[in-house]
Amino acid sequence: MQHGRTAAVTGPNGMPDQWSYSAPPSAASTRKLSRRTIVLGGVGIGVVVVLVAALVAWLAWPHSAPIEHADAPEKGRPLLSDKPPTMILNAIDFDSLYPPGYTEFDYTKMNKDSGYTYDPDRDYKSTSEPPDCTASDDPLYAAELGLDTDDDPERYQDSKISRLMYPVDDPGGNKEDSKSFSLAVFPSKDPTSLDFARQWYERCKGAKVTTVVSKHGQVIETEVITIDFGTVAAPESAADDSFAMTKDGKERCNYYGLVRGMIVNVTCPPDQKDAGAQLFRKVVIGLQEV
Repeated sequence: MQHGRTAAVTGPNGMPDQWSYSAPPSAASTRKLSRRTIVLGGVGIGVVVVLVAALVAWLAWPHSAPIEHADAPEKGRPLLSDKPPTMILNAIDFDSLYPPGYTEFDYTKMNKDSGYTYDPDRDYKSTSEPPDCTASDDPLYAAELGLDTDDDPERYQDSKISRLMYPVDDPGGNKEDSKSFSLAVFPSKDPTSLDFARQWYERCKGAKVTTVVSKHGQVIETEVITIDFGTVAAPESAADDSFAMTKDGKERCNYYGLVRGMIVNVTCPPDQKDAGAQLFRKVVIGLQEV
């Protein structure tokens, strides 16, 4: 797989267009060329020579390739997890990475009559067998929410790097068939490996999680679910470590990659895995190059 930096001018395949100049052969003429024809012909040849010279100079000028086509950057660079998020935000234009036809989620255009209501009097308590297998115990969930980091607002506790993307014709995500992409970047508890997450999913596979909903001390609902998450290889990328999530034995478009101490998470609609993999690779390369 090739990767690259973003180019200002590229062809459909991300590389400079291959231009050529040719003229159809003209039939031989026995008539004498007029002076006007000779002059115009000389001007035309001069223009072509200038254009060809300009083209050769442009092709010879160093250009950076699109981010998804670049060679993988050299690994072993300093960690980003101990730097403020502004360092990443100033280096990567995440808004430019949206898949074609998608835009940033606009909560002001979200249908307020979705039927969901928040009840502050409800209390939710989850337990699991084996222990420590509830959603709040998921190490990736805790890392993304900043539950295992300090409270310094200059870090990631209050400064999340995340994007939620919906189709341009439904930025509020109101249509029943509207599908979204999501992107999140957050520090890893282990800057060298994602094994801490793999081991949790392996240990908790098949765990029973019971959630009890109560209100004013009275149990009003009880739900029991079985965890059936797993991990498989993620799409090839320049990440230091990576995996894709599975549910019920089926691979999901839910990719995690470790890059210089940061975790990249990309989710996408099941029928748009190629676009999701491309977004994943772009963000990974971007972090390697910060």
